[in-house]
Amino acid sequence: MGLNIKNAEAERLVTELAELTGQSKTAAITTAVRKEIKAVRRGKRPRGELAAEIMRIGRECADIIAKTPGKMMKIEDLYDDETGLPK
Repeated sequence: MGLNIKNAEAERLVTELAELTGQSKTAAITTAVRKEIKAVRRGKRPRGELAAEIMRIGRECADIIAKTPGKMMKIEDLYDDETGLPK
């Protein structure tokens, strides 16, 4: 049971997390990885950058729609009643 990561940024981040949480480095890593796995499984952190961006945009749109019920445009609102041309 060994994990040997030779990456300066990873070491710095783990050290910072351990200091901020008061945990050992091992506990900090275990907690962080466990949370990330749960988030991915719940769909909170989609795999891949494009998927993450799409999900972010979707959440933004859902928030806007939820805050403005009944204010959505209908397709009929885009066209003139008499001519049928776009307004």
